[in-house]
Amino acid sequence: MRPKHLTVAALLAALLLAVAGCRNGTQTEPPGSGTAPDGTSGTQSLTSAVPADETGDFIIAENGIPVCSLVAGPGSAERTAAETIRLKLKETLGIDLPVKNTTGASSDAEIVIGCFVDGIPADAYPFARYGSWCVGRSGGKLVVYALDEKSYGAAAANLPAYILRSSSDGTVKLAKAFYCSETNFQLPVAVPPAEGAVASYVQPTGGSDTSKRCSQVGFRNVTGDFFDRYCEKLLSLSYEKVFENSFSSNIYRTFLKEGEMLSVGYFPSLHQMRIVSEPAPSTPVWELPSGERTGKVKLFQIEDTTKEHASCFIVTLSDGRYLLYDTGVEATADQIYDYMQKNNRFSDGKIHIAAVIISHPHPDHMNGLAPLASKYGGKIVCDAVMYNLVSVDMQSIYGASELNGRQNTLNEAAKKLGAEVFCLRAGQKFTLSGTDFEILFTPDELGDVKLTGKNAAGESDTTYDMNNSCLIVRMTESGQETVFTGDCRGGEADLITRMFARGFSGDIMTVAHHGFNVTGTLWLYKTAKPRVLFWTITKDNADTSRSFVKQLRAADYVVRHFYEDTAVEITLPYDPTAG
Repeated sequence: MRPKHLTVAALLAALLLAVAGCRNGTQTEPPGSGTAPDGTSGTQSLTSAVPADETGDFIIAENGIPVCSLVAGPGSAERTAAETIRLKLKETLGIDLPVKNTTGASSDAEIVIGCFVDGIPADAYPFARYGSWCVGRSGGKLVVYALDEKSYGAAAANLPAYILRSSSDGTVKLAKAFYCSETNFQLPVAVPPAEGAVASYVQPTGGSDTSKRCSQVGFRNVTGDFFDRYCEKLLSLSYEKVFENSFSSNIYRTFLKEGEMLSVGYFPSLHQMRIVSEPAPSTPVWELPSGERTGKVKLFQIEDTTKEHASCFIVTLSDGRYLLYDTGVEATADQIYDYMQKNNRFSDGKIHIAAVIISHPHPDHMNGLAPLASKYGGKIVCDAVMYNLVSVDMQSIYGASELNGRQNTLNEAAKKLGAEVFCLRAGQKFTLSGTDFEILFTPDELGDVKLTGKNAAGESDTTYDMNNSCLIVRMTESGQETVFTGDCRGGEADLITRMFARGFSGDIMTVAHHGFNVTGTLWLYKTAKPRVLFWTITKDNADTSRSFVKQLRAADYVVRHFYEDTAVEITLPYDPTAG
């Protein structure tokens, strides 16, 4: 039975005081100690921060006999943490504490793992943050609390270091210090806790600036009701819902509050919810300037004169501006400018670009942007450069200097073009002179899967390479859908297959990764049944020995195949049977 006389107020007061030093950056160190027991300069506050009646020793064992129990909360993270603490104490001190799942009387000495004493809901702890754990004392209860799995693991690893054995009488007790540790990293934007659930992961995610560490918090095994309750909680905390979109049953909502932006996505087929936190952009992507419809919308694929299978598509919008999806290699810059200059409809003599979207940081997709900006920047007006590069922390293919350098190259090009930089999030939608653009996939959707280029056995594996971090964008013009796939490969394709369990649509599609080694993406094409395929490779270089290439070339639903042997331009909506 849970104790009736252990008050919520007492427990909250103890916990708030114990954590206050951590949140405010103040430290009170135990005598003779300049660091935390784990060797770090951890933030800590002493029992002197706890009400006077709680300052006595917290006894765990007397004369080698346990007088304290471990009480595990209902979640797997809490149970795992409790068992880890038990094993560590048994190994280091020879004390084997019993583990229970319910608390005893208020006077019973218990280390409670999780926030469930007296049924206190998780959101009663406004100080709690993802990426940290905290300890509080009330009566005979020592409460260890965290919001995510990794932080519970850190609590289990570090708490035993505060448990001491007296050399004189064999008493085992807790040192008079309550420890709070930022176990993952400091979230740049606080993510309000989700009631009744422990996060599966907390990690950095891609942002528009290498100096801004955006964050992602992920939950597994959740329902639509959980997602709705969380969104309602954000509203109750004065967040404003500014955007909502959905496709293939996935739901995306965006919230703003005091310069913070939270992008909350729910994926029913995966039973997952993820929250991305970041500083709010000065202009939301869905508020990009849009002109009047005055002409036809066209789609152009460059000719690959370099034989480097450069990937670049130029959309001529109805108002005469351009949108670029990828910019090819360095030599592609001249082709891009020549095409835009030849077809320019603006009387000021300037080339007007609404947006440049970079699918991922590979040279054959991004390297044309820098020379385009350097060589022709003075002749171009550009509103936006968009990308979502996987964060340094979530991959080991590039070193930090290399990946950040590639991002800085994009940002410098944007600066020369006078463009604002956007980090795109899945579910976002923007409309440019009547043509809709939706973001179907970004590196955020990889969750806690790291791109290493190797599988679990340490073998080279393209399932985990940088191609699996591509932005996939769907353009809809006059009801006809064009899907730009970048270099999407097996790992990304597998996730999309599960995320879009209710179907994947596209009338016109680019062939993923130029047709190289992407058998895992076949589901996308077999499901969408596109009537037109654009291959970012010359016809002779499309290796017909590959099953993927053979199946796409033989697909009866494809009416037209376009390759980079020559430049290709079509007017949208496009009828592939019209010649």
